[in-house]
Amino acid sequence: FEFINLKLEKMKLLKNLSLIVVISITLLSCGGGRSSDGIGYPARESRNGDWGYVNANGEVVIDFHLNEKPSVMTEGIGFYFKEKDNQDYIVYIDKEDNEYRTNYVQSLSFNEGLALVTTSTGKLTYIDKEYKEVLVLEDAIESGYFFDGLAKYKNKEGKWGFINKEGEKVIPAKYDYVESFIEGYAMVRNTIDGTYYRGIIDKEGREIIKLNNKYNKLSVALDGFFSYKQEDEVGFLNTEGE
Repeated sequence: FEFINLKLEKMKLLKNLSLIVVISITLLSCGGGRSSDGIGYPARESRNGDWGYVNANGEVVIDFHLNEKPSVMTEGIGFYFKEKDNQDYIVYIDKEDNEYRTNYVQSLSFNEGLALVTTSTGKLTYIDKEYKEVLVLEDAIESGYFFDGLAKYKNKEGKWGFINKEGEKVIPAKYDYVESFIEGYAMVRNTIDGTYYRGIIDKEGREIIKLNNKYNKLSVALDGFFSYKQEDEVGFLNTEGE
């Protein structure tokens, strides 16, 4: 089960909420949209107080009544773990302070209306914002967020590809590593005789920049450009590889 890399760092005390300690969780390589609507940050009234949520302006959006520290809230929904029968289960909480208890033991945050969860049996499942199971991955051992309508997945042979929201394998699992799509493009990588070969594909699986071993680093930037590092040189490529 793949979790997007999270970095925890303490923010400074907000000027207009001097008694609130805020923990900001930055979702790396998540994107999550360019708007702060529906985003909430875990906070508590005092160092040992109960948890709640504040928005980007430091305004309290969910009062301090949670005993457990919640996740960051995305698309108006966050979650926390609640112990039951010696097992921690996911409890979702929305921006209206409604809670929904589940039998899930792991969860990613919501993105593009879906969240990836897993049960105690380990089956990977996507749920919608009504907490209904809409997509079950029968033969994937890892998966990730949906971006541009596609989510990366890893099969039992250890190869990565991409599925759409109907569960169709639109890009076959043939890569050793992939990054999520950004503005229609994704970096993919294979390893041959211990050497990394990196390239860029589009949503149809076409190689916009063919896999090669020229670059030490290669990633999707924005507006149709891709950042690269080649020995001591860094810069940007366009869709023609120039």
